[in-house]
Amino acid sequence: MTGGLPRATIRKWGTLAALSVLGVCLVSVPVLIALVLSGPDAGRTPDAVAGAGDEADSATTARAASRCIATRGHYALTIDDGPFAGTTPSLVAAIAREGATATFFDVGERAAAHGNLVALQRHVGQVANHTYRHLHMTRLSRAHRLRELERTADVLGPHSAFYRDPYGESDPATDADVRAAGLTPVGWTIDAQSGGGPSEAIVARAMRVRAGGILLLRDGDRRAVAAVGRILGRLAARGMCTGRLTLRPASASSGRPTPDRIAVAGR
Repeated sequence: MTGGLPRATIRKWGTLAALSVLGVCLVSVPVLIALVLSGPDAGRTPDAVAGAGDEADSATTARAASRCIATRGHYALTIDDGPFAGTTPSLVAAIAREGATATFFDVGERAAAHGNLVALQRHVGQVANHTYRHLHMTRLSRAHRLRELERTADVLGPHSAFYRDPYGESDPATDADVRAAGLTPVGWTIDAQSGGGPSEAIVARAMRVRAGGILLLRDGDRRAVAAVGRILGRLAARGMCTGRLTLRPASASSGRPTPDRIAVAGR
């Protein structure tokens, strides 16, 4: 006897209590899992969640942005050839995680097919004209060149003022047509993917960018996806932060911006 009750009775009630707790757990855990899986991000990949624009964690983005203090100036991150369903969301997510900004030089026919990805790009920067079908512009007639530029402008909208030549090919006639279309050509100072190699080779080349420089990566290449976060993080650690492409004021004599008047401004 213990406190007036037989030990057998105490053991019986203890066993019943343990079974009750176990039963609650077995019911509660599946219910909890079901609630989590039915939440608003169920079935979405981490990249899709991180790159979801207004749905992204703004506090996390703000913390990331505060990590980069431009003690050694700004550079422009530019990304050509997209958008691609397989890589653009991951690129945008990586840029957002670092609180960085980029300019995406989009191919018009891809942008027309993936308007949702263009909208995603705009959450971390600006979009710009890379022609409609990524053709060799110097080999086209003037009418064909202008059509390539204008079709892409129609897809991207009126705020896409910059242009980059496919394959880096240009000549005076092409430059004149680009300006006639109301666009400003933009080159680059570092092509991080020139020369090939693994993602770490891309990172190593990107480290050569200097203040006011323009860094080039290419969408559609998973090596660029693997490299971009490391590039942004390592340059930020050096005091180099991303900035936006802008135009220096036009001189009174020319009245029209020229490629050498491209600048990189802080955010």
